Order: sequence, then structure tokens, then C-alpha cells
Amino acid sequence: MVALATVNDSPLRRKLDALRAAAGPAGLEAARSGADHFVAFMEEKAPRDTRRYVRAWLEAGNQAGLTRRTLPTLQKSEWQTRYLDALERQVERHIARINTLQGILDRWYYSKGRKLNRWARAKQAEINKRTKALQRAVEQLRRFHKAGSPVLFFAG
Repeated sequence: MVALATVNDSPLRRKLDALRAAAGPAGLEAARSGADHFVAFMEEKAPRDTRRYVRAWLEAGNQAGLTRRTLPTLQKSEWQTRYLDALERQVERHIARINTLQGILDRWYYSKGRKLNRWARAKQAEINKRTKALQRAVEQLRRFHKAGSPVLFFAG
């Protein structure tokens, strides 16, 4: 799903242009100095697993015209294999639990034509909940394998 949005930023740009004109060269240099110190601090202290966070701060400073720093390349997450293994185990656990519950309900209720009691309705609700969770996990696995990117994206 792709969401597109158009933002009218002309009022903001007019205000920033007015501030820039009022501040003059000394104000712009002070802003550059402050931004450079801030970006340098972020570059030093930010987590560096994939370098995505640091890169975003450096890119923001460069795009604002306040800093001139080289952008680090993105790298593969050191946690990537652990995340992938955990996600695959999660899928396996969901499938096993759904199969177990479905087997119990089939043997005790559906095959005998019995009406579902409170316990059985609760287990059917658990099956429905786990089925949705399974679909989300499978979708994340699909996106992970499709992306071919060194950066992990998890949503939902």
C-alpha cells in the first residue's frame, strides 16, 4: 500500500526566509555552528547497528544547508539473523498451536455436531486471533525476503 500526501509548505518557507533575512550572515553562521555541534554529537552518540539513524541526522543537516558531512553507507544489521530466526519460530509456534486447537475442536465438537460451549468459543477465538497474527508474521517474512535490503522493517 502506497500513501501519497501533498503538503503546502510555502507559509513555512516564507517565515524561514524572513527569519534568515532578519538574522543576516552572523545569525546564519550561528545557526550553522549550533547545527554542526548538534549533528556532531548525534554522529558520535547515536546507535550504529545499520547506521540508518545516524545517516538520517547527517542527511537532515546537509539538506538544511547547515552542515557538510559525508553520509555513511547502510550496513546489514548484526541482529538480522536473530530477528529472522525469531520470526520463523513465531510462525512455527502459531501454526502448531492453531493445528492443535483445530484438532481438539474438530474431534470434540465439529465432527460430532455439538454446539460450542464457552470453552470451545474461547478456543475458536484464540484460533482466529492466532490466524491473524500468523498472517502478519508471514507478511513480514515475505517483505523481508523481497526487500533484499540491509535494513529491517517491522510494522504492525
